Amino acid sequence: VILNMSNFFSEGMVLQMEKPLLIWGKDLPLMRISVSFKGKTYHTISRANGYWEIQLGKHQHGGPYRLQINGSSSKTIDDIYIGEVWLAGGQSNMELPIHRVYDSYRKEIDEANYPLIRQFQVPMTYNFTNPQEEIIEGSWISATQKHIQNFSALAFFYAKKLYEELGVPIGIIHTAVGGTPIEAWISEDTLRKLGGFE
Repeated sequence: VILNMSNFFSEGMVLQMEKPLLIWGKDLPLMRISVSFKGKTYHTISRANGYWEIQLGKHQHGGPYRLQINGSSSKTIDDIYIGEVWLAGGQSNMELPIHRVYDSYRKEIDEANYPLIRQFQVPMTYNFTNPQEEIIEGSWISATQKHIQNFSALAFFYAKKLYEELGVPIGIIHTAVGGTPIEAWISEDTLRKLGGFE
């Protein structure tokens, strides 16, 4: 195993402002890891299983920034912004893509050019035995004409309103899956407390 990180940590990502930023990944066991961000360098050593994490502290909105990670190999991530990050989860009404509402919102969609509104599509992969530890696919896209048709319609219009009101970069983590039961979005501990799902 060489230096490896979730696809969430990739070019174009938006990180949550005013909250501690946690960066993590895997590398060789007991490997010295350094992470450079906004003029500061942070250090740690990977655990026996190779897992490592570094907290980058709280930051105000802004960008673009570069993240440089060095371990057994090196990784550079560019075009990073800090702003508001929201989770777009749920069923088909959240999953519904822009192209399905084009006839009703033609003008807004044709004029969409918001490079600082970005969406990460969590891939539909299934694991019925354990919680999924990492997102190994997916990428960040911007709400510009090149990618707008692939945005969640509801998430885009929500992000657009936030962007116009706050004036900060907006990140959407799109993880909606049509037809999923509400129980799929509730933790096991909570379901056990509610009862009836044994």
